[in-house]
Amino acid sequence: MKDDDTKYILAINEYCETEPAFMRAYMHWMASRTAELMAEHHPGIVLDGLPPKDIQEKLKVEERDLYREAFSEGRNPAADIWAAAIAAGFQIKKHRGPKLTGVT
Repeated sequence: MKDDDTKYILAINEYCETEPAFMRAYMHWMASRTAELMAEHHPGIVLDGLPPKDIQEKLKVEERDLYREAFSEGRNPAADIWAAAIAAGFQIKKHRGPKLTGVT
């Protein structure tokens, strides 16, 4: 059996095959969670690059807890991240296609 870290990467890769916007959702979720933690632990500090080490560590631990819990309960952690991103305001951008003008 693969360790949880490897299973997590494989689960994300699999989810990306069916949901191409997953990585944008993941980044939205991480940015949203970073902002929440910054407001809670470092109010008034504006990020210019990576967050402070304590925030990085909290994010790492939260993500690890999320995927371990998902695995222990038989869920795909990528689906949990997708749901968390949607709850944090992530929206899928709809492709409208080319605008047709002058068609007779």
